[in-house]
Amino acid sequence: MFIKNVNKSGILYFNLSNPTVLNFDKNYNKFLICTTEILKKYKKTKINLINIYDVFHEKILNETDYDISVDQLKELDAFFFDYADQYLRWSFNLKLNISDIRTIYHKNIEYWLFFFKNYKIKKIYFDTAPHRAIDYLAYRIAKLNNIETVIFETTNINYRVFAKPTLRPDIADLKKLNQNKKIDDIEINLEHVPGNKKIKKINFFFDEVILFAKFFFKIIFFIKRENYLLPHSKNIFLNNFKYFIFIYNAKFKILLYKIIYNLNCCDLKKTQITENDIIFYKHYQPEATSNPLSLPMTNQEQCISYLLKTKKNIFVKEHPTALSFNNRHFNKCLNKISDIFFYKKNGIKLINSKYSGNHICVTLSGTSGLENALLGHKVVCFSKPWYYFLPNVHVYRNKKNLELFLNDRKSYDVKEIKKQILNFINDYTAEFKIVDTLLRGSTFLQHFSIKKKKYLLKNTLNYLKNYYN
Repeated sequence: MFIKNVNKSGILYFNLSNPTVLNFDKNYNKFLICTTEILKKYKKTKINLINIYDVFHEKILNETDYDISVDQLKELDAFFFDYADQYLRWSFNLKLNISDIRTIYHKNIEYWLFFFKNYKIKKIYFDTAPHRAIDYLAYRIAKLNNIETVIFETTNINYRVFAKPTLRPDIADLKKLNQNKKIDDIEINLEHVPGNKKIKKINFFFDEVILFAKFFFKIIFFIKRENYLLPHSKNIFLNNFKYFIFIYNAKFKILLYKIIYNLNCCDLKKTQITENDIIFYKHYQPEATSNPLSLPMTNQEQCISYLLKTKKNIFVKEHPTALSFNNRHFNKCLNKISDIFFYKKNGIKLINSKYSGNHICVTLSGTSGLENALLGHKVVCFSKPWYYFLPNVHVYRNKKNLELFLNDRKSYDVKEIKKQILNFINDYTAEFKIVDTLLRGSTFLQHFSIKKKKYLLKNTLNYLKNYYN
């Protein structure tokens, strides 16, 4: 790594490809840690580039020389299990034991302490909630060392974005903006959920054939693959074959789970759901919503076990992505078939279609909570979503507070709720993307014109000026 001016302070960027964000801060040494696809674009710039896979797979961790103390390790030990859970989500190596992961954890601590001190890091930008183990640890060390952190969060309201200083801030912690252009209507976007898209059978078959062909091509022609699951190896054939088995093992498990789940679902047309009944809307796991955003309530079956104490009727709706063949991390899930037996044992009914009637919506922090809140329904979240401030949204703390909320007969003004959402969106968010809109293959941007993409990049600059004004 070549540093242009060692006397300058540094800024670290995690997985950010938006050039406006990367160019905003002046007179800093800049370090971009991301995937190889993004690194290629910035190869000829003055930004110091780091391959995120090299860090995750420990390829460059031994390059550090930092005299770490036992007290520093003890201070960070509180986050070890959060880190381990995230690490196992991404790592292909399921044979690791706790001792092995702790050794990796300590190496990562040493790496980041060295990195922050040696390169005088003053600020870190995150593309989303840090959930890839290495970025989560960097975030925790930064907070303990008073290094500024900026986390971008994309809402499902027109996919507008805001920056937050911590994982789960209060509104008082956010930066209120001065904006002339405001929206006056709410559109909830769900394009990011693969399971919501209705795909024709012929298209599904065509996509699967292409995917299989790509895997086969990479295996027989020894094409090097870099990702979180597979560490660096000289045996390219074996690595590609392992990844192939991993993906199709996940697809088989999804198919089996989908069949058993649908067989155990009740018919909504023949089922009565009242305003006092609970529907638990599951998230697919593992993902950032559960760890770190819902810590310590990452186990959804544990959340449901707390709801059972309320003695209310409980229904469960699976997340569409958990039933989608595009969920490549299904191998990392808990045994979901056993969950179905847990539901049946406790009198919990499964549903597989959307219910729009009045009920109590319970989720970790997802879009289903926002949708139901806008309808005036009671919403319980086991995490702290950005819309937590709404009067009909309750963030779970204990059974007593939950029952007080559930038993409150208060009715909610839908117009007032919509007004509060619009006020938040107009006061704290802006229309831009954290990715480079001009980068080839940017997700959800294929239908945008070049003019629209440039407009979004310009909006990024206006937002950052507002944020730091």
